[in-house]
Amino acid sequence: PHPAGGPPVPGTRLATPAAAEARHFAGKPAPGVAARPENHRDVLRRATADARTLLDRWGVASVAVTLGEHGALLSRGGPPLLVPAPWRANGDCCGAGD
Repeated sequence: PHPAGGPPVPGTRLATPAAAEARHFAGKPAPGVAARPENHRDVLRRATADARTLLDRWGVASVAVTLGEHGALLSRGGPPLLVPAPWRANGDCCGAGD
């Protein structure tokens, strides 16, 4: 779903909003600029609450909130499942393919 669009069709098996979209559709304000960077626990706590709200509001089977570097959180009404983001090497790719 996109914030400018409508909700998913009821009965959809999987809705995949990004974290900011989930906040928007859950009717909650986006987090403000914090004095410290968000930690992993806060991100997961907020995504879990938003996913539960959207499951009820949208009538979908499951919601996977995508969380960038934190992976994705899948909720189907029970305990959520955290799917970690794939590992990505950092470094200089100059000369790659030589």
